[in-house]
Order: sequence, then C-alpha cells, then structure tokens
Amino acid sequence: MSSVSLVGSKRLSTLVSVLSSGLFRFGPLLPIIIPVLVNLWIGSVDRSAVQLQTWNHTYDYIIVGAGASGSALAYRLAQTKYRILVLEAGGNENYFSEIPALSHVLMKTRMDWQYETEPQSDACLGLVDQRSQWPAGRVLGGSSAMGDMLYANGNPDDYNAWEASGASGWSWDSVKQHFPVEERDDIPPGKSQFDYERELEDMVESKLLVSDSKSRLSRAFLSTGYKLNYSLYKLNTRSKVAFGPPLFTIKNGRRESSAKTYLSGLKTNKNVHIISYAFVKRVVIVNGTATGVEFDRFGAAYLANAKYEIILTAGAINSPAILQHSGIGPRKLLESLNITVVKDLAGVGHNLQDHYGTSLSFVVPKDQSVGNHFKHLDFLEILKYLIYSEGLLAQGPAISVGYINIDSSDSSSSSGGGGTGSQSTAAPNIQLVLRPYGMASDSSLLVKSAIGITDKLWQSYTPYIDGDQFAIDINLLHPDSRGSVRIWSPDPYQSPRIDPRYYSSPMDIQRMIRSVKWLKKFVNSGKFQQHLTVQAIGRPKQCDKYLTNVDKLNECFARHLTLTGHSPIGTCRMGDPTAATTTAEAAAKIVVDTELRVIGVNGLRVADASVMPSHVSGGPYAACTMIANRVADFILAKDKLFLKQVAKLTGDIIASVFQNSALMFVRYNEWTFAEKLLLGNESGLAEISQLAQLVPLFGGGG
Repeated sequence: MSSVSLVGSKRLSTLVSVLSSGLFRFGPLLPIIIPVLVNLWIGSVDRSAVQLQTWNHTYDYIIVGAGASGSALAYRLAQTKYRILVLEAGGNENYFSEIPALSHVLMKTRMDWQYETEPQSDACLGLVDQRSQWPAGRVLGGSSAMGDMLYANGNPDDYNAWEASGASGWSWDSVKQHFPVEERDDIPPGKSQFDYERELEDMVESKLLVSDSKSRLSRAFLSTGYKLNYSLYKLNTRSKVAFGPPLFTIKNGRRESSAKTYLSGLKTNKNVHIISYAFVKRVVIVNGTATGVEFDRFGAAYLANAKYEIILTAGAINSPAILQHSGIGPRKLLESLNITVVKDLAGVGHNLQDHYGTSLSFVVPKDQSVGNHFKHLDFLEILKYLIYSEGLLAQGPAISVGYINIDSSDSSSSSGGGGTGSQSTAAPNIQLVLRPYGMASDSSLLVKSAIGITDKLWQSYTPYIDGDQFAIDINLLHPDSRGSVRIWSPDPYQSPRIDPRYYSSPMDIQRMIRSVKWLKKFVNSGKFQQHLTVQAIGRPKQCDKYLTNVDKLNECFARHLTLTGHSPIGTCRMGDPTAATTTAEAAAKIVVDTELRVIGVNGLRVADASVMPSHVSGGPYAACTMIANRVADFILAKDKLFLKQVAKLTGDIIASVFQNSALMFVRYNEWTFAEKLLLGNESGLAEISQLAQLVPLFGGGG
C-alpha cells in the first residue's frame, strides 16, 4: 500500500471513530432515511438531464425501449450511417441507482413501472391481495438499472430447446458468439482439496465484479456444495449443475447498467437521438406496414416516422401491450375494447413465464455474524463507499449461487451426503441464490413492502428481527406454468393485466416441494453446520397443521411465500410456423418469425425477452443482449449483401482494366470497401482509386 493510501486510511479511521460515537450511530435509521432521499431525488423530474429536447420527424429506425435489448441494439446500429431514434418512458439513472446494495430501495419509485399481478389462486397466499409485486425498470437501462445485476448466459440446452421448438437458427452454436461475456472453465470435483483462496483468486480481474466470496456464509454454502461433489465454477457464465460466486454487472463498485455500457458513448453521435420520458402509446400501421410511433412527453403528443423499421424492445410486459394497443393481438380481445384489428395474432400476450419460487430465511447465533447488509450498515460503511467505492454498499444482493437438477436422482440425494450431483448430465432446473440478509433483516422497512408480505405472515418473522439473518432463494428455472399479459382498456396509460398463473402446473409445485426439502437438508447437514449453526424462521401459522407431513408443510410454505424471479419472458414468442418441429398448438401462438419480424406486418420487429419461446437458466439480461446483437445482424445483412454485390461489381470493373493478379487483390479487399461504405466511411471509394496505384506491386500492369 502506498504512503498516500496509508495516510488516507488513517484519516478515515480517525474520522469514523469520532462520527460513529454517540448520536452518529444512526445505522438502524438508514432503512428509513435512504428511501426518503431516493424518492425525493427521483420524484423531481430533472429535464436538464434529458439527452435531447428536440428531434426529427423521420428516422431510418425507431427503437422503443432502452433496456438491455434496446441499448445494445442502438449501440450496434449507431455504428452505421443510419439515423436512429430511441424512445424511453423513464428518465436517467441517478447516484442511488448506482449503489449495488440498494436494489430494494429503487422499487416503488418513479424508476419502477410498479406492476403487480392479478390475484393468484394457487400461490401468493401470504402476500397482500394474493398479488405478486413485479418491479420493472422505467429508466434508461431498464431493469438493468434497478435489478439484482446477476449475469448468466444460460445453458446450451436452453437454446437448443428453442430451435427444437421451431425457432430455427437459434441453437447454442448459432447464438453463443453474440453474448457480451465469454465462457469460462469449471473446477471439477476431486481435482484437488477445496482451496478457497486459490480457486477463486482470479475472479476480481474480470470486468464483471464477483461477490465477496470469502465471507463465512459464502464459504459454508460453496464448500458444502463442493463436499457434496458438486462442481465449483470460477467465472463461468454458463449455467450448469454447479456452485459458485455470481457474476454481477458491477464495475468499480458501481452498477453497470446497459445504458452505461451501450448508450453513454452515443451522446455525441449525431445520427442517434435518445429521448427519455417518452411514453409510447401505439405503433402506426398503414396498409400492413408500420410507419411510425405515437408517443407522449410531458403532456404533449408526438408522432415519429420510420423510413425502414420500428423495433419494440420494451420488455415482456410492455411490448405485447403496445402491440395490442396498435391492433395486433387476439381478435376477440381487441374487438371487445373497440380497437381496430390490424392483425389477428392469438399469441400476443400469451406464453408468459417467470423464474418464480420461494425463499428460506435463517438466523445465526450472535457470535457467528454473517455480515448482514442491513445490520452492519453504519457510518463507516457509508464513508468507505463514498471514498473508495468499497464495502457492503458495493456488493450485489447475492453472494453465491447454486444450480441443481431436482429431478435427477443424484441431486435428490446429494444433500444427504455422498451424492454426485455434479456428475449429472441434465441441465439445471433449480437456481439457489444465497443472500446476506433475511426477510426481517431490515425490521420490515424495505423488504416487507417490496415483496408485499401480509402482516399475518410477517408475524412469523418478527421474533427474529434482532437476529443476524441470511436467506436462500429457490427459483424454478424452467417452470411449466404459463400465464398472460392482456390490456383491459383502450387507454394505454392503464397498466395491463398480468397473470403468471403461478403453480397452475402440478409439476411446478412438486419440484418446489422437493427443492425446499433438499435445501433444508443441505443447510442442516453437518457439512454446512460445521461453518454455521443456523435455525430456519418464518413458518406461516396456517401451515402448523401440516407439522407431521413434511411434503404438505413445504407445499404450504411455498404457496404462501411465492416470490417472483423478476424474469418475465415469452409473450411475443418467436418461431417458424412451417418448421417440421413446430407443433400446431405452438404455430398458433407464434408472434414473430426467426428474424423477429412480426407475422403479417411489414417494418415491425420485437427484440427483447418477450420473443423467447422458453426460459433460460439464469436471468434474461445476457440473452436479451444476445438477441439485440442478432437483430442488428439481421437488419444489416440485407445491406451487406447489396454492398457486397456492388463491391464485387467494382472489383470486376477494375479487374477488367488490370491483369488477373490485380483481380485477386481486389477480391481480397472488396469486402473491406463494402463494410466501410456501410459504416458511412467515405474513404472506401478513395481506397478503390488508390488500389490502382498498388497494382504494379502485384505484377499487374495497365
């Protein structure tokens, strides 16, 4: 450490020792203070922060939504000479949204669409009105600006299943090169004794920050999984049956949203106009072709026209809603709302899927602190973050993850000891997320409201408010339950009705029952208990009647505390109706083709999580970025083909003047010329003329 750092650290320690005494110990009040400050900050619309106040009437391409897909797509198209308009309903990020540990604080603010589901008959029994709260980012960067920042590409089987269902050209081999983060290798069990420091030492070198896996809690979680013969992975972005630290979209202690990654560098690009606070009402369609977008901004109505295409990247809730308001969707629904039917597509809004499940909270003895985010958030931690961007506030809301396949006999028995879960060749269907806080860690000031827990269920947690807690979420990665998103009013400002139909599939609840049983055995095993002595908390009183029936008890718990995984997908399903692998039922629900063009409407695509036929093994952020990259390729492919033909013709003309050796040189370089022309680089023409001067060097003559 340098002398400057030593002096800074000593000054910081001295300052903190003073501020942390007496009245300055306000850590318990932070959960009250921070939400108030955040809402005051976000609540005032700062128009000076909006990227542009004026825009053109016509653009080549219009992108609706600046989340993961929209931001990445705008970045790709910005490399061309096309004129791009990006419309985002929300505003800019702010200082609070940059702090990784404050994800829950951002919910129910103006950065959040604040969606909630329809009452669930088979789930959410312990939530207010039996509704699940569905936060979604209404901000540049979308949910990547307020979600939990976990990153995973998914499993190859996920994308192979897409192709098998009729999405031709979307297999793993076809899409893997389009992800923003490369694959990494696993650490197989048995290779060596579990050496925590050595196996994980290179993680901090990644662009994406890995959680503080050296904590006692993370060590207990990972080492137990390892001793049960599960693989450990280092920086593996691929979701497979294994345990490891999570990857986060965090950089230098701050959230790295898609807006920061892709849009921040476009502010000076004259061909790209990014308009925030633009609420899109509908797509204008004339004679079967999408021609423009109607949107409101600060109470005024506007129309922007598209010369070539409009691409919806508004997410699995808003993209189908915009289509329905535009007259594209189930005929019966549209006619009931007196919306003119432009295209009868029964699949719009159907096939809704979510990573959902439950969460088990545990309390540990006072002498076994697990570094709880809320209990240990004091003035020292605040100063540490403000000065160094380090500490609890710089950490994401998860510190380790595990992927298991609960259907395999190996996974079902591994928590009993001696299992071989890692040797299963099946893809994972359950995700375990280890969090450094429990349901009652913040004394009901944030988590209870964000989830919507009823007072009755909350009473089962209140005796443990003063205890040091942690939680492990259980998420169904590939649920069988399917729901829907449907507008219920012709007014686009009325939120659509979201019905995920949690646990409507018997298979989902059976998997969850087995998973809760598996996790309890895992945590109560000697392998885990040698690190931490834990006690499960939070059993609903309504479930006490099942104390003698373990499966019924676990089912009762899961149906009461049902939690969203914040990963809605599937509501504008893609596929090829003519593919041999497409069933008749699936063909009737297809909304976009395999190049994501809306069936029966020209000049309109959807390119976000809504097009996924089925879920991926992890959050959809990485897959959405991949989808954006593929759509950019689809859009540019037709232009590249045209320019390649032009370049080939140019080469033929030059070759006819010079000798054959020149032809070889021209053919080698013709694609470079075409690509430069496509990217708006006029030097391509100049280079063609310069080529003539180089011909003699290759044995040519004139």
